[in-house]
Amino acid sequence: MRAAKEQVHLVTGATQGIGKETARALARTGARVILTARDRARGTAVVEELRDDTDNPRVELALVDFASLASVRAFLDDVTARVDRLDVLVNNAGGYFGRRRETDDGREMTLQVNHLGYFMTTLGLLEPLRAAGDARVVCVSSDAHWGGRIDLDDLDSRKHYFGYRAYATSKLMNLLFVAEAARRFPSSIAINAQHPGVVASGFGLGESGVMKAFYFLARPFLRTAAQGADTSVWLATAPELAGVTGKYYVRRSERSTLAAARDEQLAQRLWQESERLTGMALPP
Repeated sequence: MRAAKEQVHLVTGATQGIGKETARALARTGARVILTARDRARGTAVVEELRDDTDNPRVELALVDFASLASVRAFLDDVTARVDRLDVLVNNAGGYFGRRRETDDGREMTLQVNHLGYFMTTLGLLEPLRAAGDARVVCVSSDAHWGGRIDLDDLDSRKHYFGYRAYATSKLMNLLFVAEAARRFPSSIAINAQHPGVVASGFGLGESGVMKAFYFLARPFLRTAAQGADTSVWLATAPELAGVTGKYYVRRSERSTLAAARDEQLAQRLWQESERLTGMALPP
């Protein structure tokens, strides 16, 4: 990879928690860092905070709402107009939704935000990733994927919805996406996933049910957001990881995954369904 100060990095979901600390750590390397937010005022405040904290004026904001396919497309147009290459993409944005809800696109919220968001962002930025010559994509997944179950005939969870199962399934989808992308992408683009651990952040606290209760009881024992971000930053920057792709890491160590996460046929079918749902495909 080129020198850090010559690189361009993008971190999604970076106004709080793991995403914010990932952006902070990457900004400290001197790279140009674009972070995403849904709300302009909140995003601008984070940009200003990180510029001051890291003494790096090249921290920028891009607006996107991953619950809207139109917003994601506009975001991709914005980023590709700003950069001619992208050295690092960290897919971090995600959510936990205790009750089932649909986006304006008619998709179940967890599916669209946590999986289709990664899929669209990565494919939509493939050209600047290719142009970097040696790019890295990091996808924040979770050990929660062990509880995931994918029904390709009911990706929108219309038959039955349980918030934790939907979240776990979306994290399994992240791993299938990483595995299939590693097979399909050119060798100049490495893509890997990481589990950040259970982090003390605002994640899931706006929802009712088991997740909110868990965070309340476990908060004194949780990892910090900076600790959760560490493996993302390592995957994005460590020289020793050159050429490593399609792997899953926990605290900088490669780990095994649920057998379903290694099912090539399932990964291919999920990829095809994702293309259908988003209208996006790999550029030639």
